[in-house]
Amino acid sequence: MPFLHPNCLSALPLAIVIASLALILPISVITELSASRTRSEDSGSQAYVVRSQPPVPGIGISLNYDYVAAGIYFENGTSVPVARIDGDAVYRSFMRATRAGLGSGCVPLNSPSQVYTTGDESESLARMLRQLKALISSRLDEPFCFVVASRPDYKCNDAGDPVDQWHTHQTQVLDSALSKVGLYLAQERMIHAAYASAFANDMLGGNGEKDGYVLFIDRGPYGWRYTLAYIDEGYGGIDLDTSFVQDAGELGSLRDAARDALRKFLVIPDFTVDEIRELVISGDLASDTYFQDDLVSVLGSKLVTKAHVRDPIHASALGAAARSFHNINDPLFDLGPGSDCCKKYKGEGCPAHYKVVLEDEHGN
Repeated sequence: MPFLHPNCLSALPLAIVIASLALILPISVITELSASRTRSEDSGSQAYVVRSQPPVPGIGISLNYDYVAAGIYFENGTSVPVARIDGDAVYRSFMRATRAGLGSGCVPLNSPSQVYTTGDESESLARMLRQLKALISSRLDEPFCFVVASRPDYKCNDAGDPVDQWHTHQTQVLDSALSKVGLYLAQERMIHAAYASAFANDMLGGNGEKDGYVLFIDRGPYGWRYTLAYIDEGYGGIDLDTSFVQDAGELGSLRDAARDALRKFLVIPDFTVDEIRELVISGDLASDTYFQDDLVSVLGSKLVTKAHVRDPIHASALGAAARSFHNINDPLFDLGPGSDCCKKYKGEGCPAHYKVVLEDEHGN
């Protein structure tokens, strides 16, 4: 191939130039050249460049009854917890669905020490998110724009309001809080805590060898939360039921009530405890002295011994971070309103397929 003098490049069609350089330049250089020379049809004199970079880390946050936790998922498959920020009384009330007309019968009520109050739910959550955003940005050493959020697995009883009504309210409050701190959801709605924990424990996306029933148990100051899900090949899992046991403040009676509730919870037609393939444990009190003994008495030692107990406080956040990583690095991911955030930071912390608009010669 004859050598092309640089002065001749501008006289040739771009496609010919790129094809000619393919034999002598690294592919990344060619990609940058091709993208930077591409003109936007509706921008006149403006051009854009597709940032050549590795996949951006995924950020996950988990909304728990008493706190919000955050985690980061990296390209090499590792993930790290970032922090846990405890909520104020307004946040705790919000997460327990104490707002009149919403969530009745869906979530556990207050523990004896819990004080409920009303207030601006969005601003309460935003204060927590600001702290987490600063900590995450410091850890990454760059800004970020998108997160995936998880929430507790709610189930309304027959007397409760439709669970979708409460989920919609939660998402609206979260959207408002995120917008106040300049962040955006990487998917339309929050994901179940159990679904996120399954991600964190590498239970999803297999070839079918991990299919089966998984029991998720969360043990916190409010009591116990159970979620039974069926993991399907390449699918997130289907929540079958959830149940709550409120902490009455008396350890003995709570343990009896919790064991009894778990036994009743697992009484499902054509189902036996032996069909549970995996057990995932999370929550503030997952390491409670009596916790495993209580589980063994109901589930048997074989299942409890091999239980997944990966970072009980941050498990859902780490799973949400993994989901976020896969979402935002998908070439078909729609940035939506988050494109404003990407524009603000000139594409830093945004997917590689984000098109960064370059200023024209007049600075526009």
